[in-house]
Amino acid sequence: MIRNRGGSKRAGLLLMDAACGLFILGAAGLLITNMIGTVARARRASDIRQSALQAAANQLERLSAQPWDQLTPGERELTSPPELSSVIPGVSVWARISEGASPDTEGLRQVEVEVRWPPAKPAHRPVTLFTWLGPHGRPGP
Repeated sequence: MIRNRGGSKRAGLLLMDAACGLFILGAAGLLITNMIGTVARARRASDIRQSALQAAANQLERLSAQPWDQLTPGERELTSPPELSSVIPGVSVWARISEGASPDTEGLRQVEVEVRWPPAKPAHRPVTLFTWLGPHGRPGP
């Protein structure tokens, strides 16, 4: 016959408390690590989009400063800035110039700049900016 020498019915309870505490601490650690990874990916995607937006705005400004006769309708690839290529691998910058088709835009040209990059996920969409220009460089509608 085995006797309980401590006389306590709580024998081994400290071990169970410690195991539960370690389990909760481990689960919290996993959740925090996952959250930090998610925030880092979102920050990186935001930085990429901001860089693409800045590059598109710069290219649109350069095109808007060109003489009217050099803004011929069509689509062409522009040289992407080296600082953009270092931030976004595989980036391409495109310009599309089209004539206004409606009575409100007759005699004007729409200048559109689009920055594209290979998507790591389907949610990545290109950045597109546009403006309307007239023969004297003034903005249209």
